[in-house]
Amino acid sequence: PDGRRVLTCSQNGEFTLWNAASFNFETILQAHNNPVRTATVSRSENWLISADDSGQIKYWQMNFNNLKQTQAHGEPIRGVSFSPTDLKFATCADDATIKIFDFARAKAETTLNGHGGDVRCVQWHDTKSVVASGGGRDCVVKLWDPRVGAQRQCLSTLHMHKGSVNCLKWNQNGHHLVTGSKDASLKVTDIRTLKTISSHVGPYSKDIASVTWHPHDERVFTSGAGDGSIAYWIVGAGSDPQAEVRGAHESQTNDIAWHPAGHMLVAGSSVVVASGDDQVTGGVPGGGVGFAFVGASEVRLVAEAAKWSQFALASNPATEADTDRPLSVQSPPSVF
Repeated sequence: PDGRRVLTCSQNGEFTLWNAASFNFETILQAHNNPVRTATVSRSENWLISADDSGQIKYWQMNFNNLKQTQAHGEPIRGVSFSPTDLKFATCADDATIKIFDFARAKAETTLNGHGGDVRCVQWHDTKSVVASGGGRDCVVKLWDPRVGAQRQCLSTLHMHKGSVNCLKWNQNGHHLVTGSKDASLKVTDIRTLKTISSHVGPYSKDIASVTWHPHDERVFTSGAGDGSIAYWIVGAGSDPQAEVRGAHESQTNDIAWHPAGHMLVAGSSVVVASGDDQVTGGVPGGGVGFAFVGASEVRLVAEAAKWSQFALASNPATEADTDRPLSVQSPPSVF
């Protein structure tokens, strides 16, 4: 929660705790018997929930003491998100359902049906009883009322993308929802009017795999693409990125998250190691997203590259009159 450490989860079911200052790993724990797809920290910062390809979820204290586990879905779980009070949490999976769980009892209270295929992402609103989800096969974004017995659980269906909705994130202002898709576009929607207020398309043709808002500037968000690049965007400042880190990874940038102070970005990818493809996803205390780290050197390179790009962005603020000239960071400064 204080930004001192990063938690990652791997395809072999391991948790790895990294020191965010030295970029060295501190702890490795065999947490699951199957690949871990996602993990998130509660808003109170007292609990961690992880989920794997078998559809199982596990409860952890912050000292990695496993207190409970339960079978939530019959297929791989793609996302987990806590409610504003931490009393409930939502899960989404490849079985085309979203489930609302009671945290204390670890029991599903209701199942939200409506997607036409796998559900790629889910996030609970920071203050409201609203859950947003993104579909893979049906390419739609749905807004749900998660309360048990709600007369109309699906509040709205938004047809914004032409490809799978791979990621979405609520803004801290509570009004804006950013979505990223396989069609290589990003959309910012104002849920008060259900209208798209900002559309963005990167200079790459790869799908958008991850997205996150800056923790302090509600206009700024960052995305990771299928070609391994990272781009910085400003709502209302044109459709082009304001800054880029090209070649941040050699393959898809699976997940990204800002340091709580907002000065550093951590990103992760699927990479090839001696034993094969090691795809790692997981959670960060206070961030609730996943990363792919293989060694301390790669962690440091990506983090410093992103920090350099953020410095360049801050030093070259874009205006609406200057959005046709995006800043491009071809390579990070030397950090070794």
